[in-house]
Formats: sequence, structure tokens, C-alpha cells
Amino acid sequence: MPDTTDSRILIIDHDAGFRAAFQRAIDLTDWQGSIAVVATAEQALEQVRTHRLDCILLAASSPGFDGLDLLGRIVAEPGMDAPVFLVLDQLDESLVSRALAAGAFDGVLRSRFMVGSLPRVVDMAIQQTRQRHSAMQDESSVSFDDASGLGNGALLIRDLARAVAAAERSNQPFCLLMMDLQRFLKPGQSENDALAPRIAAEFGQRLVKGGRKSDLFYRLSNQRFAAVLDGTDVSNHPAFTRRIRQAVLMPFRFDEGAAEADIRMGVVGYPTDGGKPEILLRMAETVVQRARHTREGLATSATPAAPPVAKRRIS
Repeated sequence: MPDTTDSRILIIDHDAGFRAAFQRAIDLTDWQGSIAVVATAEQALEQVRTHRLDCILLAASSPGFDGLDLLGRIVAEPGMDAPVFLVLDQLDESLVSRALAAGAFDGVLRSRFMVGSLPRVVDMAIQQTRQRHSAMQDESSVSFDDASGLGNGALLIRDLARAVAAAERSNQPFCLLMMDLQRFLKPGQSENDALAPRIAAEFGQRLVKGGRKSDLFYRLSNQRFAAVLDGTDVSNHPAFTRRIRQAVLMPFRFDEGAAEADIRMGVVGYPTDGGKPEILLRMAETVVQRARHTREGLATSATPAAPPVAKRRIS
């Protein structure tokens, strides 16, 4: 088993006998992390929001909360990726099916813990989560753009997958915004001159300042940026895109010189424009190209494509 000294398992249950049985089962493994025990929904959500968890055991029924309802609230929390097991007093296939549909990893009988051994499915889930957390830590050093401090393309792909999974569970929309920064070059200037990284860094700061805490931003190339706008429908983007345009139209001033820029933006939404990350990305790239042909520099999937340029016939 991987190193578990900084791990935490959360038990959401009022049954002291079950908690003692789980502790005995854990003691027989190499797991060395901590175990948090809570008895209310509010305490459970606080743990989810403030700790990195490797596994959650949630009672299907307990005084004060409904297991399925709390399951839905837990899996909808941003960044929550720990496997959640619904602990059943007796086998109930219908309840397990509903739990799986709501985002549970699996259902497990309470009696399985009482024999003093950790159910294999729980043990495997804990190990898989630890390995995933370790891999994410390794990836973090190569997931951000050096110049702007924003996430890069690899992180965008991973975050889009998480956003789609969360939106499927919560039935909430989100938008993917693709942005092309259009720098106005003076004679002799190059897009890759000494000002380029300074402009990228400053624009990244302006993006974060103009967004909400839940919005995620990325730099994909010298001029291309992206944002994932949580809880935003395609029809509700204008307030945000206006702030972005206003931020870009402010001149970029540095000791090395100044620069001016404009921006082209393409907006697509989940689920209206696609239900998979790769579909949303392709659509966003198409839509931002359409924005080049609009007076506002803004396009959605409803914006018609530019008409083809007519070829002159040579007689």
C-alpha cells in the first residue's frame, strides 16, 4: 500500500459499534492515516470542503440525514474525488442502484466490517485514490504556464473532464470560453518579443481579477487563453465577456514599453453544445474562429459561420 501518513478516511455514521469495527479492520492493514468520524450532514460537508479525503463511508440511514440526499451533496462539492461507499444494514439492490447513479463508488454491507477485515473493494478504492493523488502532485509541476501562472492545456483537459462529471451529477450547466488575444504590433515588433511574456502574465492577472472564485483560467499558447465558467449557461455569459473585453482594452504598460490589444472570444456550453470534453474543445476552437468575422469579436455556437470567399473566374 502507498504511504498513507497524510491520508484521511471519513465515516459518516452514528453507530459506535460500526466505527469500532472499522478501526479494527484498518488496524490489520498498513494504512497509517487518520480517521474522522461525524454524525451530521453539516459536519460531513465541512470535512469534505476542508480536507483531502481518500475514502468516505456514508450510512444509508442515520438519525438526522438521508444517505442518498447527503451523497448527492457530497459528490457535487468542487474537487471532491474520494470514493464514497454507501453502508447498508441489509442488501437492497434498488438502493445500491440509486446510489451508483448518484455518484457512489459502491454499496457495502455493515456486517462485512464486523468480521474484522476490510472489504477488498474498500481497500482497493483507498489505494487507487492515494495513487491518483500522488500522480496529481507529480503532474502539478507541469500543469501551469510559467509566464502567466495560469493552467496549461493538459490541466484544461483534466479540469474539463471533472467539470463534465460534476455537471452530470448536479444537473448544472457550465461554459467553456476560448479567447484569442490580438496584439496590435508596431512596425518592427514581433509577437514573440520581450514584451510577450509580460503581456501574458498581466493578462492572466486581469482574467483572474475579473472572474469569480469558481472560474478556472488557462493559457494554451502565446495568444490563446481559455476559461471554464462554472454554473454559467451560454445565454448568461455577456456580463463576464464584457469585463474581459474592458480589461483587454486597457493598455499594457511596462518599463520595457507599452502595448495595446484586442480579443476574440468564443463561448460554448455544457450540455447544449456537447456532453464530452473533447467535443466541447473542438466546438470552442471552431467558434472562436467565427468570432474573427463578427463586429463584436464574440461568437457562440449559434453564430453563423463566415460565408466562403468567392473565387474569381479567370476568363
